[in-house]
Amino acid sequence: MGRMTDDRIPWRAGVSHCGAYTTTGTSGAPQPCTAAVRYAGVVLRREPLAAWLAFSCQAHRGELIAARRLLPRDRAVLADWQKREQRALAGEGWHPPQPLAVGAAAHELVQRAEAAAG
Repeated sequence: MGRMTDDRIPWRAGVSHCGAYTTTGTSGAPQPCTAAVRYAGVVLRREPLAAWLAFSCQAHRGELIAARRLLPRDRAVLADWQKREQRALAGEGWHPPQPLAVGAAAHELVQRAEAAAG
């Protein structure tokens, strides 16, 4: 079974930046990583159980399952997610990204990703 990112470092799925949180903020408060996105992969979340496409910087790529350099399709997803975030901030409604798979299908997707990357 794939690792759960929340067992390691805090991670936010469905965002158009590195999903990792760092504790370099004031008094060690967790803050989103602001480093440039360089990798795509999968993260497995527990509540609800879901596999997500996720993005990371160089330093946090080890947190992704089957991490790879960004492909054109990843860049298209990033651009779409950024537009969604901008529309939400402008008060035009929030249409959040969706996971790749949920429940048992999420475990299966992670197993396939790990086997392909292995």
